[in-house]
Amino acid sequence: MKVENKAYIRIHDFECSIDEISNELKLNPSRSWIKGEKVPNRKSDIRRKQSTWEYQSTIDPTEPIEKHIDSLLDTFESKKDVFKKFSKKYYTELTLAIYEYKSCNPGFLLENKMLERISKLGLTLDVDIYVLLDQDQLSQ
Repeated sequence: MKVENKAYIRIHDFECSIDEISNELKLNPSRSWIKGEKVPNRKSDIRRKQSTWEYQSTIDPTEPIEKHIDSLLDTFESKKDVFKKFSKKYYTELTLAIYEYKSCNPGFLLENKMLERISKLGLTLDVDIYVLLDQDQLSQ
């Protein structure tokens, strides 16, 4: 696999229940947690610093990140009025995670129309790019 792309829409620091968000959006989160919960699979007692409701793109991870974004925006634009209620009250973000295994120069392009769509939903954009090359690949 050359690249693995993941995209999420997240709602953070909410005061309502996870079920309330899910019911109003008519979507089940991919993952969710409440502030203060213990982070699983950790040796020490690490606790969640914020509550989070997360919905992950269901597009194949090998597809371009732009397709993941389109898919998520299509889903949430159809629920824009409900989602905007949350984005006005809580911190909401579009999170992109790109895992690059073959190149040390990953990148992507977000055209104006896509940026407008992100902005209209009240989303902050968070991008993480991980270049996962072994030492032999770095010296080439």
